[in-house]
Amino acid sequence: MNQKKLNQEILEKICGYIREGLPIKSTAYMVYIQPRTLFYWLEAGEKDATDGINSIESQLFFQFHRALSEWELSLIREIKSKQSIQHQWTNLAWLLERRLRDNWSLNTDRQIQDNRQVILNMSKEEIKELLEKLENQYIEKLENLKQREKETITIDREN
Repeated sequence: MNQKKLNQEILEKICGYIREGLPIKSTAYMVYIQPRTLFYWLEAGEKDATDGINSIESQLFFQFHRALSEWELSLIREIKSKQSIQHQWTNLAWLLERRLRDNWSLNTDRQIQDNRQVILNMSKEEIKELLEKLENQYIEKLENLKQREKETITIDREN
């Protein structure tokens, strides 16, 4: 694909697709650019905005994030309107969790990645200690679950 120059028409198309919930990579292809080009424009726009420069890239930066926020808000409103209808809101919540991980996910992927990095920098003895600690935590959680299950069975029998 040829390198395109950002203009108002492309900016509006990008923001329109983002507002509709299209992922960034797909949005880039919809306007016939490489995803790295879109990321470059957004990075340049953030730099210009930080420096107080009103460029087409800084306009893209602000309008892109506004469009993303509008999409996020539309899902939140939709979730709120469907809370009384069992399980229909979960599909929308899933979108929020997957697309906006920093705001809506449990960050388990990041924790796993961080833990892998820590383990790579540990000695064998430290890894062994960590594994023993994790095993003890697992056993403790398992015992707590068994205790709760016993309590639940006892309550059920009493009723």
